[in-house]
Parts: sequence; C-alpha cells; structure tokens
Amino acid sequence: MKKVVSLLLALALLMGATSAMALTITPNEASQTFDLEITIPEGAKTEESEFGEIHITAIRPEGGNAPQYQMVIAPEEEYGGKNLSDLTQEELGKLVADMKELMVQPTVETLTMADGNLLIVLNEDQEQNDFASAYTMYDGYVVSMYVAHEDDHDKLTDDETNAMVQMMQSLKVLPVTK
Repeated sequence: MKKVVSLLLALALLMGATSAMALTITPNEASQTFDLEITIPEGAKTEESEFGEIHITAIRPEGGNAPQYQMVIAPEEEYGGKNLSDLTQEELGKLVADMKELMVQPTVETLTMADGNLLIVLNEDQEQNDFASAYTMYDGYVVSMYVAHEDDHDKLTDDETNAMVQMMQSLKVLPVTK
C-alpha cells in the first residue's frame, strides 16, 4: 500500500469554483467496471493520461494563479472489490498511516460522502510543503485528488483546499455494462 500511495503522490505532484460542470472519467478501459462523474469548476481545462493501470486527470481552473488539481485512480489489490466505507477500523487506520507517512504534520479529517462512502482529507500546511489530498475507494480502486500550486511558492488558500473537497464529494459512480 505504501508503494501505491507514494506512486500516486509522485505522479500527481509531477503533473476556487463559483460555477461548475460535470466531467465523466473512464479509468483504464481494459479492466474498468465503472466510470466516475465529477463536478469541476466551469471553464477548467482537463488533461487525461494513463500509466499502466493508473489513470490521471489534471484539472486546471481558469485564472493565472489557480492551483493544479490532480485526480488519480489506481487499483489496490489489497482491498480488491471494497469501498473505503467497507474497511475495518484496523484497515482504515493502516491506510491513513500510510498516507500520513508522506507528510510532515498533516491534519486528517474523515467525511461521509452523499453515497455513504468515506472521504479522507489530509492537509499539509507547512511553509516548504503546502498541499492537500483527499482519498476514497470504489470497488478496490483508490480515487485520490491532490492540490498544490505548480510553482511551490504560493500557499494554498482555504477556498482552494475546499474546492478539492467539493470536487471529491461530487463524485458519482456510474456502472458500466459490458
């Protein structure tokens, strides 16, 4: 699990919403069992890419100083077929510990999404390391989003972090019939 979280964070780091639009994301068509619909800021530009079974969607809101949001979808064999809300307290604790290991002093918040699944939000608010991330899991796929300023000099605002949480809370799983 640590390798997946590390890889997701590394890939995402390489790569304020007033009105919104829906975006449907189809992760890894070869093995996919679902699509995801997410509400993103109106006018945002998106770019999708795949690295093996890892699907990345970069979301860039309009505005000269807007941060970059990266949504990453990757299978996690250890939790195959489970949603985040299906995990035991022990499994959830291990997952959060693995996520926190990549940060200095993150704050952690667990939210319940509209569909009953869980969303874990980590916010690293350090002078040299200011980014936030959110994680959920559908059918054994970790779905995460990271937000940071590309130049690494600007601090994230509460509105920018909240926009990430709002996008993740807007997720809808769309079953795929083959």
